[in-house]
Amino acid sequence: MKVRNPEQISIPASNTTKDLGLTHSQIIRMVNLVKKTENMNIFEELWETLRNLFRSDKHSQTAARQILKDAFYFQNCDGYSKYFTGAVDEKARDRFTHRLKKFNELKEHAKDPEMMQARGSISPDNMLCVSFYIGNIEIYTQKLQLGISPSTGGIDLSNACLSGISLNGACLRKADLSNAEMDKISLCSSNLLGADLHGAKMNNAKVISSDLSDTNLSDTDMSDTDLDDTLLRNAKMDNTILNNAYMEDTNVRGINLSKADLSGQDSAKLRSRGAIID
Repeated sequence: MKVRNPEQISIPASNTTKDLGLTHSQIIRMVNLVKKTENMNIFEELWETLRNLFRSDKHSQTAARQILKDAFYFQNCDGYSKYFTGAVDEKARDRFTHRLKKFNELKEHAKDPEMMQARGSISPDNMLCVSFYIGNIEIYTQKLQLGISPSTGGIDLSNACLSGISLNGACLRKADLSNAEMDKISLCSSNLLGADLHGAKMNNAKVISSDLSDTNLSDTDMSDTDLDDTLLRNAKMDNTILNNAYMEDTNVRGINLSKADLSGQDSAKLRSRGAIID
């Protein structure tokens, strides 16, 4: 398998983001929820600095301001309890999920969504770190400690909320990613050998030049996902949805796709490349 360098998104700062007008300490104080009276002043300054990132129509401006405000004035939400089954700290799980979801919502109103990136990494001690960027400026980093999955022996990311995160180059061997939300995730050049992705949602994901050998992809939705140059050796793909997934250079030799949803795929071509299709 030819190895590609992980796609590194490095967008030069525009005139809007070149000078945010805030010190790093001010941002940290805000997201850590210091006194509300003081915090409000910092929030207003942040909004005035960032508002030009979003579309200028009234709806987008109003929505973006409210989403940004909700992101930093965090309140517990019972709905977050379904995410990150393997999280060690429930409060940290809720904050992590809340801010990632709000960041993704903000992108929907951005003039250029590519200017807003969530870049993740996983440490050897199973700490998930995600840094939020606007252009090439790191705004905030949050961390979530995860445990070990009793079913796979790897990091427990079951029911994880990872949509929109770039985890290029990640080592996720034997990771438990069952039922995880990973729409638009980027996992280029990543190692997922033996991982369990049963029931995961991966619409419009990028999984280029990665190793998915021995993975459980049953019931995984990989619609419109880019699987170019990815290894699927011995992967279990019962009821896997590959609707319009890009598999031009994917190694499918010996892969049983008989029970997979191949809508939008050239079954004859996949069969000629060694895939098993009834």
